[in-house]
Amino acid sequence: AVGGFVYWDGTGSVVGVNALCKGAGLHFVGPFKLGLISGGTALRDILFGDARRTQPVTIDKLLAKGVVAFCWIGPGEEFSGVDNVRWPHGAFVYFFEHKASDCVFTVAEAPNFTPRVEHTTHSKYTTSSAMRRNMDQDSIKKLQPFDVDFSGQASVGFGPPPPPPPSEMGLAPIFIWSVL
Repeated sequence: AVGGFVYWDGTGSVVGVNALCKGAGLHFVGPFKLGLISGGTALRDILFGDARRTQPVTIDKLLAKGVVAFCWIGPGEEFSGVDNVRWPHGAFVYFFEHKASDCVFTVAEAPNFTPRVEHTTHSKYTTSSAMRRNMDQDSIKKLQPFDVDFSGQASVGFGPPPPPPPSEMGLAPIFIWSVL
């Protein structure tokens, strides 16, 4: 993991965890000629005619190949008047100067490289264990200041509230540290 977010409710209970991990990214299938897909011509008219949805291309290599615009089709999105044109994971459509070159790259289902952590089925221990399995040693070391009870999990924010800061107790701070 390269980082993450832990979400607490008002009582200090963990309600969600998201880990940011290096992964393979999106996987695409294609290109498929839009004009050869059943309903593709009607879909082009709908999408290319919607200025709010279609974005101009700004990448020189794509412009040199004649691509003028692109748009995103959401997972399972349906269009009025177009039957049987749906992609379960979404797709990018690229529009060319010449309609015959318009194409679609569909998002393929990829293997899940990161375990899904659900707050309803995992304790804070199993959540932290799942995150640690996907982290390199340098990342784990950066999180060690949050493991104040040396349990192998982030213990700051769990359990009873921390004592008041030294300044509120009439004491001067002894040290200051930060995590980069």
